Amino acid sequence: MLRHYLMIMLMALPAAAGRCAAVSAGDGLAIEFRESDGGIAAVRLRGKALKLNGAPGGFYVVDMAAEGRLGQMDYRSEGYPGTRLKAAARRSPTGAVIQGQANGLWVRARVESRGDYIAVTGDLVNLRPEEDRAVILYFRLPIDGTAARWGKNLGMDETIRKGQQYINWTHFHQAYRPAMSRLPLAALSGTDWGVTVAQPMEVPRFFRIAYQEPYGLQMEYEFGLSPVAWKFRNRAPFRFLLYRHDPAWGLRSSFDRYYRFFPDLFRKIVRDGLWVVNWNEMEPALGDPADYGVVFNETGRWADEKQRAQDVLSMMYIEPWCDHIEGTPDKIEGMAQDTPENRREARFGRGADLRTNALQLLNSAVYGPGGKMLDPREAAVGGYYVEGDEQNPYYRYLTNPDPELPTPFGGMNRAQKIIRYDLYTSWGQQTQECQYEKDGIYYDSIGASWAGNHLHNFRREHMPYADFPLTFDHKTGKVTITHGFSAIEFLRQCTTQAHNDGRPTMGNASPGYFLPFVAPYLDMGGAEENYEHEEYFDGLKEERALMYQKPLSYLNNANLADPKKAESVMNRLLTYACYPGAAGVPKMKEQRSLYRAYIPLYNALGAAGWEPIPYARLSRPDMWCERFGSAQKGFFIAVRNPGKAGEAVLSLDMKSLGISKARFAAITGCLIVSAGPSGVRLSIPARWTAVIAVNRPDASSLAERHRQEIARYKAGSSPDPNG
Repeated sequence: MLRHYLMIMLMALPAAAGRCAAVSAGDGLAIEFRESDGGIAAVRLRGKALKLNGAPGGFYVVDMAAEGRLGQMDYRSEGYPGTRLKAAARRSPTGAVIQGQANGLWVRARVESRGDYIAVTGDLVNLRPEEDRAVILYFRLPIDGTAARWGKNLGMDETIRKGQQYINWTHFHQAYRPAMSRLPLAALSGTDWGVTVAQPMEVPRFFRIAYQEPYGLQMEYEFGLSPVAWKFRNRAPFRFLLYRHDPAWGLRSSFDRYYRFFPDLFRKIVRDGLWVVNWNEMEPALGDPADYGVVFNETGRWADEKQRAQDVLSMMYIEPWCDHIEGTPDKIEGMAQDTPENRREARFGRGADLRTNALQLLNSAVYGPGGKMLDPREAAVGGYYVEGDEQNPYYRYLTNPDPELPTPFGGMNRAQKIIRYDLYTSWGQQTQECQYEKDGIYYDSIGASWAGNHLHNFRREHMPYADFPLTFDHKTGKVTITHGFSAIEFLRQCTTQAHNDGRPTMGNASPGYFLPFVAPYLDMGGAEENYEHEEYFDGLKEERALMYQKPLSYLNNANLADPKKAESVMNRLLTYACYPGAAGVPKMKEQRSLYRAYIPLYNALGAAGWEPIPYARLSRPDMWCERFGSAQKGFFIAVRNPGKAGEAVLSLDMKSLGISKARFAAITGCLIVSAGPSGVRLSIPARWTAVIAVNRPDASSLAERHRQEIARYKAGSSPDPNG
């Protein structure tokens, strides 16, 4: 009897070892986890198994200090082998639960179907709670990507080559940390399969998504674990998504599906338009703002009756993540004393006195690794933070705008000071004309290195209030707050309040850096300088993808000052409906007809709405196209020719577009050589953008107005601004 029982048990062992907990999304993606060790046994798309690379996959950890990894990782951020968790998987009503530990670190993750995608939600926990830990956490999907394609940008793929790492990384200039992914998702595409990994845009984490042999497609996090973080003591929560995409469109399909998963993040609430500064000073010289498409007025002043009548939005300027103060660090404590001298208004206090400025800095300043506030004369991030002139300098200090920070030095913290003197007032003063309150918020310096958003804040008394997991310094292994996350925390709270009040927001941000986590909280995305001249619009592609159909605009545009470049600048930015900015009031007056020629086209493209998948192809491989609008009201196709003048055939995927017949009309930038029911042959000048209307009833009027105004501009005439 005993022998019989043992035989049954032995026969059952292989079957038990091979049992899997499977998770399937409605889109056809399925992952099978071995119950015995939490490894990945299969990845299937619509029932077809993808080829795996032979590695077990799943969760891995790297203890950066214990494993001697500090100081080794450069900005390319190549992955480490790591230690695989001793884990197990079990089935759950919604998918699978994976749980395991290694090196005093514990992970529990739920892998669940959420309709048409799979969500992985979990915690990394420090099992040595008396120690701070610097840890990298990996989740590896062991897909064999041989000869597959990596989505580098919209319509830009790289073929996977043996031994190479693929990551869309942001290089942090002059900083002491490796890269972060510049896009919230990554697409790996085979001939007949596509898998996307995404970091949700409303869940800020310091992350990287990469494909690298022998690991496969992996999500990677940098976490600092410490008991000092009150909101997640000795743990770091994480969440990421897995879903399929159409390999024919790669990253475009990945974004297209993401917009449909989370439509609230991309809801458009303001009309498209141009960004200017202090329109009330420009208006007497320029007249009707509609000639220039002016909608967003960056200002510290209140709206006025004329501005309201013209529907120009008064957007209040704030820059909470840094402050301009006259004194060097050794002078700040003296400035915080209650003396008559310190009660005089600060030069950049926006109505606050020297003492108020000093106290909020003492409470909120970002600390360096030495435990002192970062000195603007030494914290070089694309240049020292010393401004003004030798006789009258002032200094840009990095400040933590977390509204929850305590005020041990007295006075206010940085967030309180911004609220008191900027956000709902004008230099601390309320308006007596309450009907002319400001219309929205303008956030300055939220991208690139200008506000040091990628730098570390080593100030431990700030860490209990952090809303996002701590990170760590790659030199020392100390746990830190990533300054960009503090900035995002305040920006999110301000935007929530603004939206509750019915007010829009806009921001000055560059592609890369922390823009994936900022874009959902901006209603207009801008860049102060039009300094992007990439042949294939790399940066602007990213901004458009992150903002989806929300307005985009530049502010200053030095290229518009050059008569030989002005029209080409207006024309090239039609490719993504990004308003071109300006080169100052005199040039705007001179170029009124040029603006009147192009602004209606920007308006029409913006109102139609950019879509990531054009469902159109071009016969010339160096050209590409973008679609604005859909079948219901007709649409536009913007075709970019970055090369020589010539002809190309634009072919439409009629079935995917949902149309049976296409009526083509050239709006600008091309001639129609011939047209058929689903395609058109175009002649396009060199380095130019063409706009073609398809089934648009307004096509002829748009084209005619554009032609008339261009003729007027080239003749040197301009309408009377007061006529």
